[in-house]
Amino acid sequence: MPLAGGTMTGSIVLNDNVKTSYGTSTDFEIFHNASTNSNFIQSNLSRQLILAQDNIFIGNQAASESMITAIADGAVELYHDNVKKFQTSLYGADLFGGLNVIGGSVEIQDNQEFKAGRGLDLRIGHNATD
Repeated sequence: MPLAGGTMTGSIVLNDNVKTSYGTSTDFEIFHNASTNSNFIQSNLSRQLILAQDNIFIGNQAASESMITAIADGAVELYHDNVKKFQTSLYGADLFGGLNVIGGSVEIQDNQEFKAGRGLDLRIGHNATD
């Protein structure tokens, strides 16, 4: 029997392989597949999936290790084994540790420089001509 309105108190427990669907065309689904032990949050029909929150934390199951954090009006941070490796910043991006390029190349556009050293005393650049 369909319900309309009201407040629920308590928990909803669904058995394995039961999907909750939202929208008349099942636009959005939440599902646990017991045979593959996988959990899905899925937006169908090329719909956007929007997670709206000022501070987002993606971590391990115990929430004791960071994987990704995102802060409103602040940085997005990426972690490896709970150690920050990359973050966005006011000036662009900050990298913590080394950069390993596997295939491809590192490109610096015309009229930009690669700078190295504590005093940025090593500079390599190109001005579209020289």
